This record gives sequence, structure tokens and C-alpha cells, in this order.
Amino acid sequence: MRILKKIVLFIVLIVTFLPNQVGFALNYNEVEGYGADTVAGLGTLISSSQTFPNAVVDFRIVKPDKSVLDIRVNSGVDGVAKFSLYDYHTKQAGRYFVSAKLLEASEFGNENYFDVYPDELSLKDSVLSSNKTVVDADFKDTAYVSVILKDKYGNKISHHNVNIVSSRSDDDIVPVNGDNVTDVNGTVVFKVRSGVPGVSVLSAIDVNSGKVLDSRLKIAFLNGGNVSDVGGEFFSVANAEGAGSIDRFEFSGDFDSVKANESISFSVIAVDKDGVKVDNYTGTIHFYAEGDNSSNVVFPEDYTFKSTDLGEHTFSLGLKFIMDGQYHIFVSDIDDSTIKGDKVVVVGSGDSSSSVGDSGASSIFLDSPKEGSYSSNVLSVSGVCDPLKMVKIYFDNSEIGSVQAGADGQFSYDTPKLADGEHSLYATMLDNSGNVVASSDPVKVVIDTTAPKIDSIVLSPKGNVEPGATVHIKVYSESNLSTAAILFNSDVIQLTPSLEEDGVYVGDIIAPKEAGEYFISVVLADQLDNEGDYDKQASFTVVDTGAGSSDNDNGNGNGNMNNDGSQDDGNNEGNVDNNLPPSKVVGVVAYGSDHKVTLVWDASNDEDGIVSHYRIFYGTSPSNLNEIVDTFDASTSWYIPNLVNGTEYYFSVYAVDDKGALSVEGSKVISAIPFTLEVESTVVNTPNEPLNNGNDNVYLRDAALEGNVNDVVPNNIVDNGPELYLFLVLSFVFAGVGRFLWKL
Repeated sequence: MRILKKIVLFIVLIVTFLPNQVGFALNYNEVEGYGADTVAGLGTLISSSQTFPNAVVDFRIVKPDKSVLDIRVNSGVDGVAKFSLYDYHTKQAGRYFVSAKLLEASEFGNENYFDVYPDELSLKDSVLSSNKTVVDADFKDTAYVSVILKDKYGNKISHHNVNIVSSRSDDDIVPVNGDNVTDVNGTVVFKVRSGVPGVSVLSAIDVNSGKVLDSRLKIAFLNGGNVSDVGGEFFSVANAEGAGSIDRFEFSGDFDSVKANESISFSVIAVDKDGVKVDNYTGTIHFYAEGDNSSNVVFPEDYTFKSTDLGEHTFSLGLKFIMDGQYHIFVSDIDDSTIKGDKVVVVGSGDSSSSVGDSGASSIFLDSPKEGSYSSNVLSVSGVCDPLKMVKIYFDNSEIGSVQAGADGQFSYDTPKLADGEHSLYATMLDNSGNVVASSDPVKVVIDTTAPKIDSIVLSPKGNVEPGATVHIKVYSESNLSTAAILFNSDVIQLTPSLEEDGVYVGDIIAPKEAGEYFISVVLADQLDNEGDYDKQASFTVVDTGAGSSDNDNGNGNGNMNNDGSQDDGNNEGNVDNNLPPSKVVGVVAYGSDHKVTLVWDASNDEDGIVSHYRIFYGTSPSNLNEIVDTFDASTSWYIPNLVNGTEYYFSVYAVDDKGALSVEGSKVISAIPFTLEVESTVVNTPNEPLNNGNDNVYLRDAALEGNVNDVVPNNIVDNGPELYLFLVLSFVFAGVGRFLWKL
């Protein structure tokens, strides 16, 4: 009887306890990966579901471009594996898929996803382009103008309202799809037509931010192909007519002896169906590769053709293949993927099983910095090598620091302050004995932290000038400045590059009506945003002519203008000026943004001449527009900087023709309030430390901010692993009960 009791007890223990043990083992053998939403260029936290403590977990992340990133991480004592996915892996916006498995498992678990949202709008990288820049002025021929909004990483920004404004009021501009909202590709297309010959300068405004894109576009409207109608503006009309519409792209360069890990130069040519170069192509191109080895190709960033490229652009040292093998590379128009070109490139021996250097040798590669110029004298050096190896960084062949690679092989090091000039840097990887086993390719960089200087400044006329006279300014400095402006009477006046002299920037100001000495300050910035502020670099004196106020005063303290730019004193009998002033400015719209207001209006007409620029009167009271600023040309958009957020400003716009005549009447007075969007306060700065540096903070933005950060981490990730402890406790309890019953 006792034997029967023991058999029954044994069966009860097995039935009661064994399923829990089996379920525990099965649950912990199935691992899933999770990621938190983030913004392009910011890191995020990748975690696994709970598994065995100190287990080896393989993560697989599939990016929106289908490239795959495999990373191996050990789980902690709580059975959770986690690591930070660094910012240079999240520069592409879109949906990322993540899965995980234990090292010994044959297949990855279920895929989960996280989203990477575009960064803020980049005025420099957004594009304004047209399918053609020469159009018949018959109100039938149409130019299709595309606006593509991008962030600084080239990600497209959708659901933004965009307006296009022209420097001429004769143009008809309407959205192709009935609204002016960018689509999922960040693009909105407009139809532009005109019945009046001439040249139109188009600007694009992102209505959501109230900002004007840096890109400008010129379209020539011709009457029967008569180039003289465009007033001498340069357009490649003959070249454009010699080729048909773009059909494809062709690669050009020396692809016959390409070596692995060697940067090479090549060109991309836009051609029609007959192979004739399309000189007026101004679209944006994107590079990619297909095949199992596509992730081993380093391409240039997306590029927008300029009219001066004439359909062909060379990318200097812009292409690199990491390993030997046969590669299939492509280039396509970013708006029309059917327009593309491809090339098969054999690298080295063509055998993809052999890597750079000796077979099976370790390797080290630098992801940043890229070759180019930098305005910071501290560079972030990052790359990948064998896991947990020591890396030394060399600058101009001198060691400047060392860092240990992580378990995923990634390393990062910030240099000390570097001197201005051209330099070369590289990294080496050491084995456990401290011997160098691999070196990266050297990267050539130029450090430029010096602001551009003023060589000289010339005023014409100089010395004494009359009230209301036009003073022409020439500033001599270095070429290709991104900003050249003067500060005059609290106004910022942009200068434009001279068409005749390189490194010269020109502009005009109107002498104030009050007598006295006036000083001109200058602001210069180069392409790396090195900015120099130069106070009181030149001056002129407004002389008192003794003339009283004019009967024709326009109410803003600024009377009608004579043809020579001076003010009319109302006593010009016997010297009648028959010049008709420009028409009244209409259609003024104001957009408030951070510390500035952007104005856009319809172009004014002038029967006796041409409109040379516009004059804006503004102030904090509609009856006292006591501030004045002149635009630098006939473009119909301008912004007023250095305004006080939250203060309402009032504006009225006048047109000024090439003889100095001012509109008799200003535009309707409108108002706008500069402000800072609160949403900007949620933009997260790039972290200066890894996300797993002792805390579990996850960097989120946009949709991810709507919920609790902890909600992003899956429920089956626990802090202390209670299932394991409960399993051990129950084991002891059942063992004790069994021993007691066995003695019965």
C-alpha cells in the first residue's frame, strides 16, 4: 500500500510541476527584439524580451532601404539584452524592423518595428527645380516646378503647405493636384505659365515654418524663341533645344581597375534617348546598389544638378567598395525612378569571399569624419572594427588618443582641438599583445574655423550725400560666401555677389532724410558658417539741403522720389519730371516665426522702366511706421530679422523703379507677430553619451512622446526576473513536501 502511495505522489508532482518547468524553458528560448521611436540622427534603445541571464542574443535590424544590421549582445542578470543604436544608423527616416534570437537558435523571432521621423526642415537641402527653364510665353506651354522638402539628412518631409511666389505678377502658378501640400515623398508640383516674355525668379515658402528655401529658380518665357525678350539673362537655350527630354543616366569614369576600400572619382551624365547630353537637367539623383553585397558600397549623398553643371557632374573620390566582388550600382532621378542608369563594377579579383588585405585578416573602417572641410576644430572619429579591440587614432601621423571598441565592434572618439589647415587622420586596431593588426584608409580633412575678412569696402558716392540718395556699396572679401550683409540704421541688407568681379559683394542703401554721419557695419559668413561681425567699417554724411517737408509726403516721412533717387521737395517748377512711378504693391502676406517676419507680395509694374527693388516701412504702430528697409532686388519676398517675439508689427511695402521713383501709395498695412513654436521645445539634442550609460533613458520625439517612455518597452521585460526566483522557491517547497510524504 505504501508503494502505491509513493507512485501516486510521484505522478502528482510530475503533473503539477513539470509543465511549469517546460513552459519556463520554452518561453525563455523564444526571444523578440523591440525598439523605441526616435528622430533621424538621434540614437535609440534596442531591447530584447526576457530570456536566460548572461545569454548571447543576436539582434537583426532591417532599415527602410532593406539593408541589414546584425549586432550581438549579452543579456544582463535580469535576462534582458539591450544596447544603444547610435545616431549614424538612424539617419534615414522610415520604419525599422527588429528581431532577435539566442545564439544557438536557427531562426530569428517575430519582427517588431519602430519608426524614425524626419528631422526639422533644412532650407539648404530642400530643392526647388523645374522640368525646363525655357518656356514659350503663350499661356499654354507649361513648366512643372517641383518643391522637395528635406531635412539635413535628405529625408523627405510630408504634409507641409508650400507656396511658390514669382518676381513677376504676370505668371500663373497653380498646384498640379489641386492643393499645395507635400506628399509622402516630400514633394509638391506646380504648373507655371505666362503670356508675357521675360525672366521670372521663383521662390518657395514652407508655410508651416514661414521660412523661404535657399534654392531659387529662374525661368525664361520667350516669344517665339526670341532670346532678346529675356533681357540678356543667360540660359542654355541652344543646348537645351539640341537635346530631347531626359531618358536615362550614364556613368563615366575609370572602372577597369577598381580596388577594394579605395575611393574613386566618377561622373553622372543625363542623356536623352539618343544619348545626347541634356544640358538643362536640374533634378535630384540618388545612388543605390542591388545584390547580397549592396551594403559594402559607400555612395555620395543625393545631389541636385545645377544649371551650371550642364547635365554632367563629377563626384571626386565619391565612391568606395569595401570588399572584392562584382557590384551592380544604380543612379535614379529622385522624383521619377524610371529615369535611371546602372553599371556593373568588378572590384579586385571579383571574388566576394576575399576581403581587403590578406584573406581572413582583421579590418578597421572609419565612418566619420568624411573627407571635406569642417568649421569645428574638434572632430568626432567613429568607425567599426573587431569587437572589444583597442583602437588608436592618428592625426598627421601622430597618435592623439585611443579607445576600445564595444561588443558590436563600434568605436567613437572626440579629438582634442585641432589647428586650422589641411590634415590627414587614420585609425589602427591592436591585438591583445598591443601589436597593430589593421589600419584604416587615411581621411583628408580641412579645418577652417576662421571667419572671412574684409579686404576693403567702397562707397559710391563717398563722403557727403543728399537725403534720399542711393549709396552703392562694394565689399571685397573671399569667394563663395554664404552670407554677405550690411547693418545700417538697425536694418539688415543682404548683399549679392558681383557678376563682374569674384569675391565682391554689392548692394544699395537709401540715405536717411535726417542730416548727420551714418556708419555701416558688415556681417560675413563662409560656407562652413564661420561668421565675422565688423562694426563701423565705413560711413557717409547726409548733408542738410535746407529743403522743407514736401507737400507730397506719403505719410511715412518719406516724400516722392525724383529720378536721381533724391527726395522731391515739391518746388520743381520748370523742371518737371515725367517719370511715372511704379504701381501700388498688392497681395502682401506676412508670416511670423522666431524673431522675424517674412513678407511675400505680388510684383509691381512700372510703365516707364523696371522695378529695381522694394522699400518696406514697418513699426509697432500702424500709424507710425518709423523703420525702413530696402530689398536688394526685385524679388517679391523679404524677411525682417531681430524682432521681439510676441510683439505685433505692422508693415507697408512700396516699389522703387530704376529711376528712383517710389510708388505713390504703399500697400495695405498688414501685421504679424514673431513667435517661437512650442513644438520646437520637444526637439531632442543628439546625446553626448551612449544610451546605456547606467540609465534606461530613451530618446523619443513626435508620436513616441505622446505615451509614457516605459510603455515603449514590452511588458515581458522585467527588472528583477521574478519568474526565475519563483521557480527556485517552488523547487525547494515541492522537494520538502515530497520528502515529508515519502516518510508516511
